[in-house]
Formats: sequence, C-alpha cells, structure tokens
Amino acid sequence: MEHPGEKRANAEEDAYGPESAQSLRSIQKDHILRMLRTTHGDVNAAAHALAVTPRELRRLMTELDISITSDCADGEQPRKSRQ
Repeated sequence: MEHPGEKRANAEEDAYGPESAQSLRSIQKDHILRMLRTTHGDVNAAAHALAVTPRELRRLMTELDISITSDCADGEQPRKSRQ
C-alpha cells in the first residue's frame, strides 16, 4: 500500500525530475536538523516549532535518516521525548 506522501513525491519526481524531489528532501532535512539543534535535541519542542506532532517528527526523522544523538550541535546530549 502506498502512503499518500509517496504518491505526491512520485508525482513531483515525474513532473520535475529526481533532482527536484531530492532537493526538497534536503531542504526538509536541513530544517528539521536546525530545529533539533535549536532545541538541543528536544523532539517535543522541535515538533512544536515545526507545527507537527512528536510522532510525525520521529517518522520524518526515520524517513530522512536523522539521528538526534549524532546530529545535535556542540556535542550536547539530546533530551528524550516522552511518547
């Protein structure tokens, strides 16, 4: 079963080529990483700033291969979010 977002991403690739879809993913990943650094790895606070649920943010992080332990700025340990 195809996720609705996948259908849209595939349509974007067809219309604009794979480079456009990849650059959109890069922009999304960079923005999420920026919010995680700003919140010192606090997933709940980053999700709030991004106007998504913590669960949706964790799904996006998995999809975009983001690890808060290795991607936090200044070597700070991230705070674990409560589910």
